[in-house]
Amino acid sequence: MNTSREAPASRICTFLQHSLTDFIHAPKRSVLGKARYGRWRGGFFCFCKVGFPIEDQNECTDESALFCIEEARTPVHLGEARVEVVAHETGAPGLTYLGMHDDENTAVAATLGTLRRRGGRLVEVRHTGERNFTFELEQTTYAFDPNRIFTDAGAEAALRDQGAFSEAALEATRAFAERLLEVVGFEQLREEGRLIVTVHNNKPGFQPAESYSAKSYGRGGEHEREAERMRPKRETAPDDFFFVTEPRHYRLLQGGPFHVVLQDNTAMTDDGSLSVHAARKGLPYINVEAQHGHLREQIDMLAYLNERLEESAGM
Repeated sequence: MNTSREAPASRICTFLQHSLTDFIHAPKRSVLGKARYGRWRGGFFCFCKVGFPIEDQNECTDESALFCIEEARTPVHLGEARVEVVAHETGAPGLTYLGMHDDENTAVAATLGTLRRRGGRLVEVRHTGERNFTFELEQTTYAFDPNRIFTDAGAEAALRDQGAFSEAALEATRAFAERLLEVVGFEQLREEGRLIVTVHNNKPGFQPAESYSAKSYGRGGEHEREAERMRPKRETAPDDFFFVTEPRHYRLLQGGPFHVVLQDNTAMTDDGSLSVHAARKGLPYINVEAQHGHLREQIDMLAYLNERLEESAGM
């Protein structure tokens, strides 16, 4: 998958490059101890000094069996703003992950750790560190949620929801969406019969209507009509759940400890989200959603997803 690189990519240890603090301060979710390693459920993570070549990292022993990550940056202009689409590549077979919101650092940290252990690639979007994107065009400021721009109707609604709208802004927004999907390799994934995995974080609200979780798709929930099925679980929080577009992936994941929601691909609202676009285009889609700060839970969810896919040869 071709991307234009701003600078030559060096092979570096990038685990938790953005969110090392997020990992260290996650209560009761990791055991660092005096060593530079954290072991969980048979896995082995290496906490390397970010930015140093891996061959200089004595802590990274052969026992850890980690993949190195190359970082390829693709600058994309959005009006007068510049957005970086960053592809973290291991060069090893595995899933393709996408992180769209620049404030969802737990998801990025969990996925980078998963890449180091299992291979694959992560594409993340860097903008201002905020959830929504803002840009200037013809002396007007526009804004949108980057997960609401993958259809024409959704992109228009996303712009109007944040304030200003114009046809020129809509054209620029849709062009950005198409460029992002090019870097992700959306069409290649579809042609190869693979799937795309998004990683997201949510924030708990004081009222049910303020909080996005698996319960949002249950009886009486805000998004009840969007779900064909929902499998709740007692052993885990509803903030940590899988959202899938394929019945086979619903069946694959429903036996585990995490909540699972199956999108109703016939009744879904065209809100411009990637799950809607992927369902229309026939690319299987799985979202790994966890509450912000639930790093351990999101790591476990990604591990469970990979294990189940490997067992079923569904990758």
